[in-house]
Amino acid sequence: MFLNQKLIIGRDLLRDVVIKSKKALVFFGSPHESGYTAELTNKFLSEISRDYEYEILKAYEQNIKPCIGCGICDSEFTCRYKDFCYIDNLIKHSSLIIVASPIYNLSFPAPLKLIFDRMQPYFAERVVRGEIRNPMNKMGIMLLTCGTNCSEGAKIIKRQLQLIFSTINTQFAGQILWKNTDNEKNFKMSRSLIIEIKKLVYKIKNRENIT
Repeated sequence: MFLNQKLIIGRDLLRDVVIKSKKALVFFGSPHESGYTAELTNKFLSEISRDYEYEILKAYEQNIKPCIGCGICDSEFTCRYKDFCYIDNLIKHSSLIIVASPIYNLSFPAPLKLIFDRMQPYFAERVVRGEIRNPMNKMGIMLLTCGTNCSEGAKIIKRQLQLIFSTINTQFAGQILWKNTDNEKNFKMSRSLIIEIKKLVYKIKNRENIT
């Protein structure tokens, strides 16, 4: 079960009210709310929850149409379908974009890929027309899980995300990969993985060494 972003305890009330002006958006690509991707996501969110409000967008629960390449967005920021407005608003008001996903066939699960394909209006705005509608300097990260011990899928997804992030004025800030989850010995998150998460959180909070 996901962490409750509105949970505030006792004396931390004032601190949360004052500090949580930053917003994070999680694109959650797993069909499972209690699997490895959820565990990795929850751990990361627990590390940033004192500084960020966050919204979790579950790809498998979205009822949006796929991009049909009609070209209507080439001339203005619009779409033939009006079912993406809510997601567009979340992107617009978030300073941290988190993509949390298992790796399927060296890529994203289909429902998550559908969401990214619908970002064509951002691409057209920035690349076709040379405009930037939202100048906010965002950061983006990826949290991935993989059944095997191979990192090739993560490399391919990173290349895709760097392009996707660039269209929404987002810098790729880092990644966490939990590999070999099909091995029952890796059922629990390792100490080294937890340290990686903490290092990435520190990097985000201090906005340093973003590549």
